[in-house]
Amino acid sequence: MSNPAAAADRVEPPRPSLFQAALAERWHQLPAEVQAMHGACVVERFSGTAQITRGSTLLARFAAWLFGFPPAAENVALIVTKTRSQTGEIWERNFGGRILRSYLTKAPSAYRYRERLGPFTYELDLSVQDGCMRLPVRRGWCLGMPIPRFLLPTSASREYAQDGVFHFDVALSAPLGCGLIVRYRGQLQPDRWVGSATTGI
Repeated sequence: MSNPAAAADRVEPPRPSLFQAALAERWHQLPAEVQAMHGACVVERFSGTAQITRGSTLLARFAAWLFGFPPAAENVALIVTKTRSQTGEIWERNFGGRILRSYLTKAPSAYRYRERLGPFTYELDLSVQDGCMRLPVRRGWCLGMPIPRFLLPTSASREYAQDGVFHFDVALSAPLGCGLIVRYRGQLQPDRWVGSATTGI
């Protein structure tokens, strides 16, 4: 007869999420609200609001159109759905009906991750200081071809907790000093949990 206690002992605990693995010991420097945003469930959904600012230069407008960033607006309803797969995470951001989807994977280098938007892939740092996580762009590729450093966008993005709520401030600027592409900032809270822990990335 099987031993239920022994069977329970053989159950593997959930493996770390993408950001847990990439951040390593830095994960524990994040506040609980930011950890919750990057946890280990299969499917998670968060809801909140965002304020969106768009750049006005020709290159900035073209880049915003190319990537599908939402138009400028105040207090836009935002729903973020994260779906964990065996190789990474799919992030779907719904800005009042405008969908922005990207695919995230762990980078070969420590404390970094990669994000793919259409034909573009970018590698970002994961820097944590005083409970705030910053995400500067370090490398990029288009259709697998390296993007020269001087053509990379710059990111002044950060994630942090304030009054017990997760806050984000994503600011992307065009290369060659062409100014802001898009900035969206706001807050999110767990909406409903539609998945359970998974055993691998």
